[in-house]
Amino acid sequence: MRRRITGFISKQDGVVTIEWVGIAGIAFLAAVVIAGTLLSGANNLGGAVSGQMDAAADDINGGGS
Repeated sequence: MRRRITGFISKQDGVVTIEWVGIAGIAFLAAVVIAGTLLSGANNLGGAVSGQMDAAADDINGGGS
């Protein structure tokens, strides 16, 4: 088994495959980080808009009581 792995890595095709797997992994992690950042920002924005809408509705209804 070790001989197969060593042979795979020593050939040019094996090295190229390993490089592409690494590049794909980095791209996936970058996408996850970007998506998490965007979702967090969108959630914060939604909360702020909701708070402003509640405050506006309270003002219209005479103080919310």
